Amino acid sequence: MNNVQNLVKKYRINFQKYAIIGVIFSLLEIFFLWVFIDLMKKPTLAYSMMILGALTIMKFYSYVITGMMEHGILRYMLVLGVFYVLNVAFLWMLVEIIGLSAAISSAFLAAAFFILRFLMYDKVKLLKY
Repeated sequence: MNNVQNLVKKYRINFQKYAIIGVIFSLLEIFFLWVFIDLMKKPTLAYSMMILGALTIMKFYSYVITGMMEHGILRYMLVLGVFYVLNVAFLWMLVEIIGLSAAISSAFLAAAFFILRFLMYDKVKLLKY
């Protein structure tokens, strides 16, 4: 039973790091997109790609530095890529086929995929225990 408790504790600690880093980088994303696109009137496509790309890489290394994740940026990017595609597909389905609002659909998917991504990071052996 002690091994199970230790594993649960490590899993909980990793999830807490994942959540804290995720919130920080989400806030940074919103802030930088607002500053560059809304305030400075920079081109949306170019600046959103640059900001999201830079923050994605910085988030990965934040996970590594905190000891939550193994070095494995290709596996990390593969998981993110799969979830980005799933997000677009499910968002389209929820909005266009089912008729839900984009705001509700994106909030639901963000919450669901947040947890599923963490589980997938574990499945592809990115998480350290």
